Amino acid sequence: MFCTLHAQDGAAQSTGSNPKSQQGLGGMMIPMIAIFAIMYFLLIRPQRKRQKEIEQKRDKLEKGNKILTTGGIYATVSHLKENGAVVVIDVGGNVKLEIAKSAVAEIFNSTSSS
Repeated sequence: MFCTLHAQDGAAQSTGSNPKSQQGLGGMMIPMIAIFAIMYFLLIRPQRKRQKEIEQKRDKLEKGNKILTTGGIYATVSHLKENGAVVVIDVGGNVKLEIAKSAVAEIFNSTSSS
């Protein structure tokens, strides 16, 4: 008797008459899309905006700017080399360092009158 009931139950599932299995895929996609949208607007978009602002500041870098490097060094820009890709900084006491432009974390003042 148990074997016949089990066989009938399996036959009913194989016909696709279970509406919950068809609804599950659509019901899972909506929350997944909502989570992705929330992550985009809370995490990804502000980070891209911040990165764009930093790049714009780095492009305006010029001699005499006070900067902070990603390594934590406060310095003054002495001059730019290699089409602006390398920044020569003066850290004081006749010590000059060459750093990559991407290593500039923050610019504190601008010598231009904008």
